[in-house]
Amino acid sequence: MVEESNDWLVYGNLLKVGDLCLPVSCRISDIVKVENMISEYLDGENDLILAYIAFTLGTLGYNEEALSENFGESLDEEGDYSARTSKYTKEEWIHEIIRGIPLYGYGGAEYTGCCLKRRVAYIHENGKKLVIEVWKALPKKRDVSQSKFIITETSIKDEIRDAPPDIIIIHPRAQSKRDEFLEAKRHVEKLLGKDILVTAKEFLHQVGLDKDSISIVKDDWKNIRDEVIIGLEEKNPILILAVNNRRIRQIDEWLRNARVSLDQKMNLDHVITDCGNAVEAMLQALYSTRKATQDKLTFNDLLGLQKDKIADMFGEDILIDMSFIKDQRNSVNHPYVQPPDFVAALKVVTKAELCYQIFLERLWKPQIDNTGD
Repeated sequence: MVEESNDWLVYGNLLKVGDLCLPVSCRISDIVKVENMISEYLDGENDLILAYIAFTLGTLGYNEEALSENFGESLDEEGDYSARTSKYTKEEWIHEIIRGIPLYGYGGAEYTGCCLKRRVAYIHENGKKLVIEVWKALPKKRDVSQSKFIITETSIKDEIRDAPPDIIIIHPRAQSKRDEFLEAKRHVEKLLGKDILVTAKEFLHQVGLDKDSISIVKDDWKNIRDEVIIGLEEKNPILILAVNNRRIRQIDEWLRNARVSLDQKMNLDHVITDCGNAVEAMLQALYSTRKATQDKLTFNDLLGLQKDKIADMFGEDILIDMSFIKDQRNSVNHPYVQPPDFVAALKVVTKAELCYQIFLERLWKPQIDNTGD
């Protein structure tokens, strides 16, 4: 089994975001808005690494300091704070992260300094305080003799000399090489006499969780993370395109190849198969984050599970067209049927291209309409 990376543990399917396959009607300004929205959850104000930290500490009885000290107006009838992350249910975590309200800084903690660090304090229910810093880059000094930036004991010392935190987490998306991270780790330990520079996964050990507890926290976080992505997709459908970027590009290729072969009146059975694969991939994209086993679902399963959603988003006629394409692909894949004729292949290609065009427009258009100018 391949070990899960730090960034995948924290961000999951959001890491699949790449260059978007977008409809021709989109504007540059719209692309910028979408990119900004996505970056908020990868390295912005609503960075999921901060939610991951707050969630982990919440399981141990810690609350973000602002919740414990600055929100007296949130006192409930019994005189206790009503907004305590240590008491949050899974549903409350999902709701708050999707709402975009940072439970881990309230906008007061910004990435600052040469190593781009973010500092947040947490208070345990017993009064113990824990200060966490997230470093988005490792502090480096210029080596004049070699004209390059290197990690030095001085550069590390400059970042921690005033008030060292209890734990420093290197951001999962920091572009740091393993040897650079280990060098910085050694400098920090030498300066402070303790090892406090850790990765996102090491953080779970650092706060005292045992092996069984780590497994539980990881599983619970991944469930929350994936539900958050589902909620973000429903709130911003463009994320379906972004998260499924590779799949969308494969759809593009299948349909291009099908059109070329159709125009040449060649390999018509392959034409229908490619179109069927493309429409099936659209259905997988719509369903992508909901189930870990979604790739095991058949075309028929995906269509049946999402028929109401498809009819609502794309129209009953598109639902009928998708079903037609499914049946045509099944027929050409049967070993005892006659090869399809040109008219049958033409119908399939035309319907598949229409499905794809509407698929892109429906997922893209709501984002344009909701972001404003």
